[in-house]
Amino acid sequence: LEVAKGQEITKLQSALQEMQEKLEQAHAAIINEKEAAKLAIEQAPPKIVEVPVVDNAKVELLTSQNEELETELGTFRTKAEDLEKKLFEIQKQSDELSREAQERDSKINELQEMIARLETNLSNMESENHVLRQQSLLASADDDNKTKQIER
Repeated sequence: LEVAKGQEITKLQSALQEMQEKLEQAHAAIINEKEAAKLAIEQAPPKIVEVPVVDNAKVELLTSQNEELETELGTFRTKAEDLEKKLFEIQKQSDELSREAQERDSKINELQEMIARLETNLSNMESENHVLRQQSLLASADDDNKTKQIER
């Protein structure tokens, strides 16, 4: 389960990094377009000249592309935030599972120690029982011998 969580975390981190790279690329494209537009404005002659319809179409196209890039950028930011939240939650779950596993390991160790002590106690009791049986047999044999001697 931890391996699966680790793989999912790695996958989410990879997706997050990929989205951040796309976000940076989109941001860089917007900056480049703005710089190109500034440069075009600076290089344009200061007098007012009628712009042909073709240039208006180009400006509209660039404006449209710019808006699409900004929308895409917002989408990537949202997805990146969602992935960061998921990553945080999965790391939190992973930490909790690790803590629970450590607690279980500790409990297992305690139980193994308890079993070892019980086995030792059982062995001692069996030894003591054996000794008592031997003593009982000897006592019984002595009683039988005394009874036979009395009968004679």
